[in-house]
Amino acid sequence: MKKWLCIIVLVGFAGCQKGVEPFTDSGTNSGGSGTSTIIAGIWKFDSLIVNAQSTTEYTQDDSDFKAISYTNYNTTSNTGSFTYNNDSTFSASDISYDLSSTTISYIYKNGVLMDSTEQPFAFPLDSSSTTGKYEIIGNDSIYYSAGYVLGYDNLQIQPSGGKFTLSNNILKITQHFYSDTTEQIDDIPYHKTDLVTSVTTLHKQ
Repeated sequence: MKKWLCIIVLVGFAGCQKGVEPFTDSGTNSGGSGTSTIIAGIWKFDSLIVNAQSTTEYTQDDSDFKAISYTNYNTTSNTGSFTYNNDSTFSASDISYDLSSTTISYIYKNGVLMDSTEQPFAFPLDSSSTTGKYEIIGNDSIYYSAGYVLGYDNLQIQPSGGKFTLSNNILKITQHFYSDTTEQIDDIPYHKTDLVTSVTTLHKQ
């Protein structure tokens, strides 16, 4: 099982670094544009919740292997702020957090469960800042024309959208991302798909 564990970790980190393409919720970037004043202002970064499922598959010696991994976390020690301006520009300033979680993986051979593994991990996100453009679609959707994904360093950023809710000065932005990549390891192609949902919570200052 050591080989499988290494593959899960290696391909998993590769998937976080490239090839992630966002998909938008129904209604995002469609219909009439809303007004940016809905969320205009300065917002304190409260938390980031991520739920991810990753599937890796390969074939060797006429046998089909599959590993399905689940990673969920809620960040702590959150600092920094977001500013959404009326001219449809935004900035994220001094964003940082800590996270600690466990990736649980189930390993199958020809459709039969062979083993399961748990891999704990923990790391801090050092302070980072960025600027960009955004657009409000309708009354509950946001679109980042140049893309924006909180906390994913070196990610291939592409245009992305999501849904938001605003209640009692709390702004929650939910985004969904999908990636489909193939990586060659020891001359064997490993096909990997990722489904990720992130929820960013902000508090009006």
